[in-house]
This record gives sequence, structure tokens and C-alpha cells, in this order.
Amino acid sequence: MKKNQVATYQISETFKITGRGIVFAGFIMDGVVSIGDYIEFSTLDKVLKRKIAGVEGIRSFQPTKVNTGLLIKCENDQEIEELRNWEPKNTVATVLKINERIKLWADFNASSDFGLRLNCNGTLKDLEKRNLILEEGMELLLWGEDYNEDDERDDLIVVATARYNSKRSIWEGEFDWNEIRHESELKNNDTTTQAKKS
Repeated sequence: MKKNQVATYQISETFKITGRGIVFAGFIMDGVVSIGDYIEFSTLDKVLKRKIAGVEGIRSFQPTKVNTGLLIKCENDQEIEELRNWEPKNTVATVLKINERIKLWADFNASSDFGLRLNCNGTLKDLEKRNLILEEGMELLLWGEDYNEDDERDDLIVVATARYNSKRSIWEGEFDWNEIRHESELKNNDTTTQAKKS
């Protein structure tokens, strides 16, 4: 088993959905597949690793081999066409969990029990536009518009964890309020770190 492997998926066929991209049809042989995972498979004489942008159907292994569709994020239109014409012939693919922070707009005035509410219109539109679904424990990079004393754009940024607040029935981003930074602060820190290394 490969490092970070969370599931094995058998690709039975592929088809194109206009406006969305390529969908793999098949079933989960073992493990659990989630949006944001990566699927690694051999095709067209090369090995590809692509992000899973959507999961339709059962997300975990079922002994009855229940079909599960995976929406795959391709690099370009040419790749979409290549995969649409590809005949997988039950190719066995590896599903990997690669830790990656998802950058998401948030209203820094919308305080909550854990940190910030993630049910504001701007946040919901950002999720919908990028075809993202929040999951418990998902690592987020929340940002919001802000300006410095010279009226120059300097956004607020904080690393957060997605938490579902069952009492309020909403998603929230959990973080330490002392960790909120301006984008300029992060850039200055990066510059200082590089100077020390050199």
C-alpha cells in the first residue's frame, strides 16, 4: 500500500458531462473516497494523478459492489477528450489523501462558537463555484478583504479546521483568533526566512 493511500477504486468506464468534465464510473474495492482526494491511475502509456472534485453514490467499500461515480478535475480540454475516449477495462486505481489547505472566502465579522460561521452568502457562493463540500476536519485557509492605513488591499488570512456545529446546524471554521494575520505579514515572514537561509 502506498503512503497516504485511503482506498482502491476500479474504473469501469468514463464519460463526459458538459460543463463539468470527466466522470469515472466504477466501484470502491476498499477504503473510503472523499472529495479532495487524489486518484492515481495508468492510462495512455502514462500515470496520472488527478483531484476528485465530486463523489456520486456510495463513498465507502460495499461488498455488493455498489457503483460510485467520481468527478475528476482534468488539466485541460484535451485531457478531457482523451479520457472520454479511453477504455479503462476495469483499471484498478489508487486513491490518495494529500493534505492540502483549501482557500476559502469568509466573513471575519461572522464570529461563532469555534471561530467563524461558514454559512455566509460569499462563502456559500465560493464553495458552489469551486464544487466543494465541507467535511469534518478539512483544513482551510480562510481569507477576507481588508485594507491598511494607506487604503491599500491587505487581506486577512488564518488557517482553520472545518467543524460542524450540531447545536446551530451550521459549518464553522475553528481557529485561534490570535493566529489571524494580514497577507503582508505573511509575505514579510517569508522574506525574512529566505534571508536567514541565504
